[in-house]
Amino acid sequence: AGTNVFRNCTFERNRRDETQPYPGGGGVGIEFSYCVPSDPDCKERVPRNFSSNSVYRFESCRFINDNKASIVAGMDQQDSRAVAMSGRNHMAFGRGGALMLCFKGNSSNNSITLDNCRLGNYDRDLVGSKADLMGGGLYASFGDFSEGNRVLVSKGSFSMNECHSKGSSGGGVRVEMASYPPHQVPRNNSVVFSDVVFISNWADKGGAVSFVSGREPSNSLAFNSCKFFGNHALTGSAVVLSLSYPDPAVGHPATPVFTGCEFRDNEADRGASHISCAIVNDVYGKGTLYADQVPVSMAGETVFCGNDNGSVVLVNAAMDLLENSSMDFESNQADNGAAMSFLGGASWLRLHPNTRLLFRDNIAWELGTGGAVNALHVGSLNPLYQQKCFLRYSNYTLFPDEWEVNVTFVGNKAGGRRNSIYASSLLPCVWPMTGDPKEDINRVFRWNGWHFLPEEHPRDILTAAARFKSNYTCNVIPSIEMFPGWREKLPFRSLDDLGHDVTNSTVFTAAVHASGYAIDPNSKYVANDSIRVLKMNKSSAQDFVFVRLSTISDRQISTGVNVYFQPCPPGFVLQNGSCECENASPFNGRVTCSQRDHASYLQPGACISLSKHGTLIAGNCPFNIKTNGSQLPQKISQVNEYVCGKVLRNRTGKLCGKCANDSGVSATSYLFSCVECRDLSAVWLEYIALEFGLLTFFSLLVIVFRINATSAFMNAFVFFSQLVSLPSFRLNYIYVQGIHLQPLALKYLFLAINGIWNLDFTWGISVCLHPDLSAMNILSLKYVVAFYPILLILICWGLIELHARNFRPVVWLWRPIQPCIVCIRRQSGSSIIAVFTTFLLLSYCKLLFISIAMLTPVFAYNVTGHIHGSPMLYIDTSVKYFSSSHLGFGLLALAMLLVFVVTPPILLLLYPMGCVQRGLGRCHTLSNSLKTFADIFQGCYKDGTNGTRDCRYFASLYFLLRIVFFGLYVSDLNLQIQYMCQQILFCFTAAIFSTVRPYKTDFLNNLDILCFSLLAIMNTLSWYNYQQMASDGHSSPSLGVFVVNYVLAYVPFFYACALFVWLFFENWISKLVRRVSSSDGFMDDEEESLLVVEVPRGGGGDAAHNNVGVMEISTDGSGPRTTNTDSTFRTYTFDSGRRQRHPRSRHLGMPDRLLNPQNYPSMSPTPLSCSSAHSSAPPRGSSRGAGSSRSRSSNSKIASDRSTSSNTTTTGASTGRGQGGAMAINSDPSDRVDTYGSTGSTQRSTDTASKTLEITDVVS
Repeated sequence: AGTNVFRNCTFERNRRDETQPYPGGGGVGIEFSYCVPSDPDCKERVPRNFSSNSVYRFESCRFINDNKASIVAGMDQQDSRAVAMSGRNHMAFGRGGALMLCFKGNSSNNSITLDNCRLGNYDRDLVGSKADLMGGGLYASFGDFSEGNRVLVSKGSFSMNECHSKGSSGGGVRVEMASYPPHQVPRNNSVVFSDVVFISNWADKGGAVSFVSGREPSNSLAFNSCKFFGNHALTGSAVVLSLSYPDPAVGHPATPVFTGCEFRDNEADRGASHISCAIVNDVYGKGTLYADQVPVSMAGETVFCGNDNGSVVLVNAAMDLLENSSMDFESNQADNGAAMSFLGGASWLRLHPNTRLLFRDNIAWELGTGGAVNALHVGSLNPLYQQKCFLRYSNYTLFPDEWEVNVTFVGNKAGGRRNSIYASSLLPCVWPMTGDPKEDINRVFRWNGWHFLPEEHPRDILTAAARFKSNYTCNVIPSIEMFPGWREKLPFRSLDDLGHDVTNSTVFTAAVHASGYAIDPNSKYVANDSIRVLKMNKSSAQDFVFVRLSTISDRQISTGVNVYFQPCPPGFVLQNGSCECENASPFNGRVTCSQRDHASYLQPGACISLSKHGTLIAGNCPFNIKTNGSQLPQKISQVNEYVCGKVLRNRTGKLCGKCANDSGVSATSYLFSCVECRDLSAVWLEYIALEFGLLTFFSLLVIVFRINATSAFMNAFVFFSQLVSLPSFRLNYIYVQGIHLQPLALKYLFLAINGIWNLDFTWGISVCLHPDLSAMNILSLKYVVAFYPILLILICWGLIELHARNFRPVVWLWRPIQPCIVCIRRQSGSSIIAVFTTFLLLSYCKLLFISIAMLTPVFAYNVTGHIHGSPMLYIDTSVKYFSSSHLGFGLLALAMLLVFVVTPPILLLLYPMGCVQRGLGRCHTLSNSLKTFADIFQGCYKDGTNGTRDCRYFASLYFLLRIVFFGLYVSDLNLQIQYMCQQILFCFTAAIFSTVRPYKTDFLNNLDILCFSLLAIMNTLSWYNYQQMASDGHSSPSLGVFVVNYVLAYVPFFYACALFVWLFFENWISKLVRRVSSSDGFMDDEEESLLVVEVPRGGGGDAAHNNVGVMEISTDGSGPRTTNTDSTFRTYTFDSGRRQRHPRSRHLGMPDRLLNPQNYPSMSPTPLSCSSAHSSAPPRGSSRGAGSSRSRSSNSKIASDRSTSSNTTTTGASTGRGQGGAMAINSDPSDRVDTYGSTGSTQRSTDTASKTLEITDVVS
């Protein structure tokens, strides 16, 4: 009783023993008791002088630094000991961390004042006061029959106070004006906060202030010029107002009034969860000022700025903006209704005269939910003109155009799009102003004094769905096609009251009443304009089901849709009611699928089509070379048209194996592309001119310029070019996949540069010879192209032989072109076998590809990866494997494969064996030809002499590698395994060359090692790009990797260019310079020591000279000597001194180092042949003699005897056969003359006076 003053007091770190149930008030507790605490029966009332007219003043006091009101360990709000302060209960556990004020019983007219007091801390390193349950700073309770009590808080602050238990409320202040039970009603009590700041207070409900009111309007709560900054709570981050007993039969609650207050940067987020793990961390609340069934009034200038998760939330609560007042909502954020939210039909904002509302730059994250205002479940929806709108005017008799208000909306957005107001319906807000209901609806919130800036927009105001619009008539149910379990767009649109499309923000519930079908449990609520239905019964004969859709808002509308189910897309199977990606490699790896994207992709080298039974099948085919895969249509009925018609162009049939109408297989394509057929007669002429004309020209170039593909210097380059220019090698996909990254001309330039080594000259040109020609017919024609150069050489050889035998028609036809032929013969000197081996090597890959393609079967697979039907022909899947239509072509390909593909590598592999050579030696002609053939390929390898290992079998390695790579191409392996196998082959081959080093010259060993290392790098880069695309089925390859791979692919070409330039200078420019320097016809002493060998062929004379060639060896300077002026000479000149040419001799054009007999072990005519690239001993089994070691001495003898026996010729008969190999000439009478690489009879003259040798039957 009396007056009690606390001045300049500090209450710090005050708390109770948490193990004992003590009353609240961590710092100070003031309780006006209902009974005397010592009287257990409490039968008599406490005298008035103990509970009334008391005064308590706290002046400039501080309640700081962890004052705490605790509960007993394990207690919470539901504990029986934690009941409200009423009746005999006076144990205010966990209430009032700094100060507890409890008015009970008959307490009346008591006054408590806090003037300029601070409850809490501003320093974030320190803490304020804490309460486990309510009122972290201040707890004020008015109960029982308390009356006329007053609490005034002025010029103070509540900062960093907390209530941190589950369900706690009032982090700064908790005010209760209610009694329990409700028949005891406190009256005329008041709490006033003036110029008070609430900063960074925390609780689950009411971060700064929590107010609970009973149904007694005489009680009051007022906030004058208060500021609420940075407070946190799940509900009502700054203030929460709630009703104690929501019993509508008893009175009205008190009405809190906020005058001139500011609410900034408050967050309805985690509440007390930052301290207590009992609260789920990711639960977020709503509202800065949250009123639940408690009316509230706003006066003066009120500001809500920068608040998170909403500003004002009214739940069946009314708010009055009093006369001459304003509210500004700026830059607030929330999921919906960032400024104001109205929940329930009893929620509204009532405007009074001369009031102003400003909504600026408020943002709602959900689309179409009102950036500024969100009103749900408000008003009656039945009749129009009820005037029960959530935005009202105090004088309900005035039309909206007469209201004295100013309402402005500026820059408010919802879901990133302009939208200020969302309401369940505008019907309660319609006023009969124009007589047209539709026009009246359009005028809602666009009355006089209402502004949407910078200009009005149709989507400023949106409502819930009011009706549906579809393309169907009223009597037809809308329908959609759907894959089981996949979302599908609805076939109608949802429109709101104003006719705006709100489909994307409308939520339905879906229901299916048919067995075997169900709504996906995870999508029972249908949103975002899509629906998902499961087909649980795979064998159900019913292909459609009716689905009913109903909205879940208070404005319920419903509709229905027929769902027709489609078969699952390619690569997907029906599992658990939904089409799911087949994890067990659909179609045995020919198709990949993505469950995330609901997409399937056709893999490179595969085709897919519908079978005659209507199911999808897939298998390998040579037509599809797109490396990033083609995305397949989802409907299987569209697969044939898309894959065969669009992707593969003009194809049809099983696995797209046939060309469509009016198109045929291109005769110039290895991919068997189908092209449109034009004028057939002109096309045949064009094809012959291109294919055979260019091939003839190239064949002549090979002969004239001695282009020898069998040279050791060319082995790696030719192998590289042949692989990358054919579709059998997976590295060539880097050029196909990069078409969009490079000009098309660069692609064809690369393929043309490398394609000539496969005798391909028509890259980029498509020619249809006839629509009825199948792929087998085209491949048979390619056999002719492959054999044409060999046939051309054989024809030329036959004509030369006929001319040599004076076959008159040939001689007569020969005369006009004889000078040209003589020039070619003198410049080339090429033998038939050497030219044959060159063209055999160039045709080898073509023959291999054709034969394997015509003999390769292909299998079709269903979606589960099992084989479907009989095997088909790889190049024409419309033909069964080895059926009657395939049998003839198959036998032809098998014969070609055995004779021209398998035989050469086997021969080169087995020829170095002694037993094989002894067996072949019984047939001299065959033995010599095979010896020459083998030496061309094997002469550059170590032969086992001089302590080396015999590595001549390496000549078969490149042939075998070609066979292996083509085998991989047509195999049933997927691309991943093919890339891996290629990588193993490249690395293993490079390691073999590095270890064995089979060539005689290290330069060639290193050259091949570099070639296979380059191929390994390119394969790795191409494999990486394929991995990039295969990871999700449709990604683009890496541009950087592609560019590096493309540049590396040109490295062998630059090497070949450098090699050809060097050979051209060596063979032509040097020769021209020497001819000009010796044009005077005189020689010095060293030049006269030359040994000249000339071989005339055919023409006149006796029978011996008509059938054999004669080689004259002259030691004078008079030049070659012959008995027939029509003879064509082959002249070989060996220089024992300065290696200069006789001015009148004809030279082969070989490099000087190769003309020395010691460096010339064979008579191969060109310097590029494998056998002429190195100085080597003859092959085992050949009779080389001592010619090489004594060549210089023989030249010396011939030169010393010139004066006594020059210009003499002795001719003898042919008595014996020489051996193949190089030719050594020896003038020593004790030695005989040996020839290698030639056939014919040789005889050494026994006349010691004659120094001229006669060599007969020489065929070089």
